[in-house]
Amino acid sequence: MKSLAAYLFLVSGLIPLFAWEGKVFDVSGKKVTIASSQTSGVRGGTRLYVVKDGKEVGQGRVGNVFHTKVEMALVSGVAEKGLVVTDKQPASGISPPPKTDPAATVASLYEAATNGDTNAVKKYL
Repeated sequence: MKSLAAYLFLVSGLIPLFAWEGKVFDVSGKKVTIASSQTSGVRGGTRLYVVKDGKEVGQGRVGNVFHTKVEMALVSGVAEKGLVVTDKQPASGISPPPKTDPAATVASLYEAATNGDTNAVKKYL
């Protein structure tokens, strides 16, 4: 019995890790219809995010939930047919810093130090 309780606790802890997803099927003004085979994963009032190329382009609130579709009221941004809708907010649109070649960094630091360019050296410290 204890192992069953532990298993159920473990499984219930894993369920929120998976994001709910659907696709925009129709847009009529601020009313967005989303098609999904897993509509049981979303509830009325839930905030959803419209995603294009990995970036958030719109937000909305769930209204009605049906067997294969969800109706959402668009609160901000845009929604277009075919875009992905999820309940997990995508990462910010800020790009990570570019990767630098350590050898090139060391070479440019050495060159700056030999030329007496202290500002260039401070930039890397």
